[in-house]
Parts: sequence; C-alpha cells; structure tokens
Amino acid sequence: MIKSAEFNRVAKTYNLPSYVVEFDLVNINSNGLPSQAFADPINRKWPCHTKAACYMSNLKFWESEVLNPDGSPEVGKELLKRADMWKITSDLKSEVLTKVAKAHVINSVSDLNDSDFALIEHDGSEKVRLYPVIDEETTKLAAHQFYDNRHLMPINWRMQIATKLHEKFAEYSIDSIDDQVLDYVAKAAGKGITTPSGLGSIFTKRAELLRAHKRGDLANQMDKIAATISKQKMTKELCQKCAAALDKIDTESALYKDYARGLPLPEEDCHSILYKDAAAFISQFVKLANGSVYSYSDVTKMTNKLINLAIIDNALVKVAGMLDDTKLKLALGGLSRNQADMVDKLAETMQISRSELPFDIEVFN
Repeated sequence: MIKSAEFNRVAKTYNLPSYVVEFDLVNINSNGLPSQAFADPINRKWPCHTKAACYMSNLKFWESEVLNPDGSPEVGKELLKRADMWKITSDLKSEVLTKVAKAHVINSVSDLNDSDFALIEHDGSEKVRLYPVIDEETTKLAAHQFYDNRHLMPINWRMQIATKLHEKFAEYSIDSIDDQVLDYVAKAAGKGITTPSGLGSIFTKRAELLRAHKRGDLANQMDKIAATISKQKMTKELCQKCAAALDKIDTESALYKDYARGLPLPEEDCHSILYKDAAAFISQFVKLANGSVYSYSDVTKMTNKLINLAIIDNALVKVAGMLDDTKLKLALGGLSRNQADMVDKLAETMQISRSELPFDIEVFN
C-alpha cells in the first residue's frame, strides 16, 4: 500500500496513532480487495478496508490531491465518510488535516492583501506578513499557530496579532476553538485585568527570578514596583504599563528565554482576569454616585425601604409588581450624591456593609 521510505517520511511528519504504526501497511497487497473497499472504486484507489488503511489513504489524499485541479471532491467526501465510519475523524483533524491546511495556506499567500494578515511589520527592507485570516478556518489555524509560537515574538508583535485575531473571532463568530488559545488571544489583546495584590505578586516573583540570575539590581527595582502597585487602584492603563515594564525587564535580563520553559509572558500575568469573567463578577455589585459600592444582593434587601423613603420610584424598578434587576441597577446608578448618601445612612441602620472591590467598576463600562 505504501513504500517503506514514504512511510518513514510520513511517520516523521505526523504524530501517527498507534493503530497505524502497529499495522503493517508496507507489505499489504490490495490487489485482492473488492472495489467497495476503495474510496475511489472505479480507479481502485485509496483503500479503506481497515482503520489504518483508511487513515493512511486520507493522509495521502489530502497531502497530494487537495489542490490538484484534476482531484475529485467526491473522493475526498467519501474518504471523510469512511473515516467517520471508522471513528477516526478527530485523529485526522487534530493532526493531518490541520498540518496540511497550514502548508497550503503558507504556499498560497503571495496573492493576499496586507489586510488579510494578522501581522504586518517591516524588518529592515523586508516586509513580514504572518498569519492569514481570510476566513473562519484560516483564522482558527492562525490562532493555534500563534499560540504555539507566542514566546518567539516580541510583545508588540504579539499585541498586534492578538488584536487582529480578536477582531476576526468576532467577525466570523468563532467560539469553537481551544479555551487556552481563546483566552491567551484575549489577554494579549489587552482584554483583561488583574488585582493590585496579584500584580504586586507578579513583580515579587520576577524579583526572585532575577536574584537567581544574579541580577540583584533589577530585582530591587521589581520589589519597589511591587510595593507601590499593591496600593493602587487597578485600571486598564496600569495593566498595560506593567506588561510593558515586565517585557523590558525580561528582555534586559534574558528572562524571556524562560518563556518556553513555562514562565508566563507579561500579558498572561498582567491581563490574567479576562473582561468577560471580571464583568460577570462586577455585575453583582452596584456603585453609587458618591463612590459607595454595595453587593446587589444587599441592595435588594433595602429596596422596599428605598421606595418608601422616595429615594427610588416604585414604577421605575418593578414590572407587574415584580422587582426588575436591570431597572433597579439603572435607578441606583442614576441617583444623585445626596440620594446616595441617604442610601449609606439606610444601609448603616440596617447593618449592611459597603463592599471593597479590587478594581473599579468603570473599568468595564
């Protein structure tokens, strides 16, 4: 079915499953097989009589025939149908189809416009164009390849690529992608935040690494930054500045070499809490005009008294006699400072405490 040298090439190129490696595909004679055993019965090509044979036929077809103008789409469909019958579709997608698609994309990018790429940079006189994002499939491939190679790129490249990918995810409504890839792209695009204590801890850990690398001078700087940051209110801008500062230190001290060994990249640390997750947490709280913050569950305990005191209008917060969460939050957000002070006094009499948040609600507005 396949020559020994060709099988060795395939085995080096792809991570073949055990049922293919352990099956003797080299010495199989397909001459005696019925026509129905082939995905192309007329030409007796692409045997699929065993799981291993079906895998190898798919591999060889998608490598050699997918861009062949004389290739048969019907045969391709039949091969995938047989793969589904043998329950090996996921094996093919995760290894063969992904690698083949990447190779064909790379070989056909010369005709694409700059806007079709996630990264456009100039390296001296050379223009660098990386990661085509012309449709859903190429965007998914680009995202996975970017994630695998993120530690090899400078931070400004990572930010540019991630921002473009994040936009394309929305444009193509992509959500069927590995969570770790999706989350990293969001972090590198700056769509996350962290807590002041968490950010301080990041710099403290970097200081420990720097001392281990005999860079006490830089470690002392990290300690000072850690002490200062821990006392600050968290903002988007602060997270971005800290990521840039960490990148500069990592570059100067050569700590960036540890990225491949598991050291988190600056953006992974400084944007560790994604907006989508933090926003869900923040929605459980209400901030008043005077700066006071209460948990929404505590606010609901005060609602009837707030209505009785005419601080909020019953008609504005209830629908068919039932409290409407969205309307109540809007009503509380629209109170004046004087009215907010009245809420504080009521909360005090009801022994309801104000909440302390690690970051400002306005970060997510």
